[in-house]
Parts: sequence; structure tokens; C-alpha cells
Amino acid sequence: MSHPDNQFERITRLQPDAIGQPGKRRFRIIIENTDLQIAVLWIEKEQLFDFAVALKQLLGFGDENSLSSGIDTFTQVFTQEDLGAVFEFHVGRLGLNHGEGSGDISIDAFSIESIEESASPSLTFTPNQFMLKEFADNAIKLCRKGRPPCPLCGAPIDMEGHICPRHNGHVKLE
Repeated sequence: MSHPDNQFERITRLQPDAIGQPGKRRFRIIIENTDLQIAVLWIEKEQLFDFAVALKQLLGFGDENSLSSGIDTFTQVFTQEDLGAVFEFHVGRLGLNHGEGSGDISIDAFSIESIEESASPSLTFTPNQFMLKEFADNAIKLCRKGRPPCPLCGAPIDMEGHICPRHNGHVKLE
């Protein structure tokens, strides 16, 4: 069970973010509560995308292909100095807990260092459902802003081009 030091109550911000150029980006989740405490959870792009899709499915908003093309709300860029994080760690796994009676969804974030199944979460937070939907929409958009995938093998196409294994390395796609 988690202890009070790693529980964020009354969340005011839940935001996906990426630092760097496509192909070399690092992804993170920024969480802030009403006490102005900030947590920065470093996460892999695939983890972020899968987490966002799972949130949308849990909330009942369909799959990742049924997104509206609304205005991006995650365009503000934060430097590490701006954040002043209280908690900062690399995510090993995320857990979703759905309250039966209340309908609240709490999220348990486990550090990559806590690999045991019985380990306590490094951070637990409970955003409202509107915040979760916005986060999921923005996270999926952020992940899709990267390098375009090769239509044949699905690997990302770099700025220098891509040698597709489906062409046995004989064609350089751009």
C-alpha cells in the first residue's frame, strides 16, 4: 500500500510532454496538485500511447482512430528548471484503478527500479475524468507528431530516409 508522501490529491494539471526533435524525443507526464507539488514521470513513447488508448477505452471514448481534430492544448513547453519537481522518476509500469461506486480512476505509477509485483507505487494520483480525456487526446496527438511510419514495415522514417527491410535494403524510402 502506498503511503501519504507519494499520493497527489486534487490534481490541477495532467499533461503529456516531449522534449527534443522527432526521432530523438524524450517523453514525460507532468502532474501538478493544488499544493503546487509537481511530479515528472519519464515514459517511453509506446508506453504513453498505450496508456492513452487504455484511458480512452476505459472512459468509453472509442479507439485511437476516432479522435476529433481539436486544438492542441499541450503546446506550452516547460524546461526542467521551470518544473521544480518534487517527484521525478522513469516509469516502469502504470496501473489504472477504477472505483466501482464513485467512478473515480486513480493511477499508480511504478518506478522502473521497483520491479517486484508487491512493490508500492512510486506515485498515486486521481485526476478527474475530464482531465483524463484531455490527457489521452493530447498524448495520442503528441505521439503521432513524430516521424511518419513506413507504409510497408511500420518502422519510423528518419529525415535521412529509411532502408526498408521489406525491400531487402534495395530501396531507400524518403
